[in-house]
Amino acid sequence: MRIISFCTTNDVRLITGLSTDDISDDNLNSIISLARKKVMQDVSSEVTDEQVNIIDSYRENTIDGSNTTFFVRKSWDWFLFDRDGDGNFDENDIKVYSYDADTDGRTELTVSSVDERGSYVLDSAPATSSSDVITTSYRYSRVSVDNTTLVQACAFLSAAYAFTRLRADEADSVSFGALKAMFRGKTFDYYFKSYEVLIDSLKKLPKKVRG
Repeated sequence: MRIISFCTTNDVRLITGLSTDDISDDNLNSIISLARKKVMQDVSSEVTDEQVNIIDSYRENTIDGSNTTFFVRKSWDWFLFDRDGDGNFDENDIKVYSYDADTDGRTELTVSSVDERGSYVLDSAPATSSSDVITTSYRYSRVSVDNTTLVQACAFLSAAYAFTRLRADEADSVSFGALKAMFRGKTFDYYFKSYEVLIDSLKKLPKKVRG
């Protein structure tokens, strides 16, 4: 398991000057959890039920009853990323299923380990069967889980969210996806625009180098 570089209450308090009198650690941690999931969604994309097939001579993805190591199609150019939004990157962030074309039955295969560079290892080798199809679901990103800009992005977005909980003097109303909040316009705008700048810089990162 690898813990992704997301922010803490201290990071948010440092850039906002908010004290525990303004907002409690419990409330701020809840906001950070919400922001973390938004950051994850903004810097990565979802692939659902990608069929396991040969990619090239190195990434053969052989299904022969003995091979347990497989690669996703994005493995040369992208990083695998946190899929469930819990702030960790581990085997729970990739789902592998075996489908029986004859019965339409689906069996989840156990992933024992996963590498952010695009490969995973199954607990046991899938058996060879002409009627079986194996699929993989995952998220991918240009951003490595170690990228420290994720901390800054999380902190600025958490700051924007935090100010929706504070005084609503001369507030405006904004619909932000599923979040409908009251906020002091200038404060929210400053932190959210700072967040957008950071996310834009992450999206412009070059694809990863083979290694």
